[in-house]
Amino acid sequence: MGKSFVSGVFAELGCSVLDADETARDVVLPGSPALQDLVKKFGAEIQGNAVSVSARQSSPASRDRGVPLLARISAPNFFTRLL
Repeated sequence: MGKSFVSGVFAELGCSVLDADETARDVVLPGSPALQDLVKKFGAEIQGNAVSVSARQSSPASRDRGVPLLARISAPNFFTRLL
């Protein structure tokens, strides 16, 4: 059984289900505060339709400054949305 199956069972039972993957994508959508902060720190090459993990990790900004900085910028927005 995978995460999707189990979350589907919980949803069918009436439980609220939080999709962390979807939330992580949502916090860096165009126009979002997190994306604006990332662009300020790393430049326009970090943006697109959405900031994917592979794009962040392969960007010159990520290689030079590291993924932890990206996480520090996006994590507060991520956790605020989940709560």
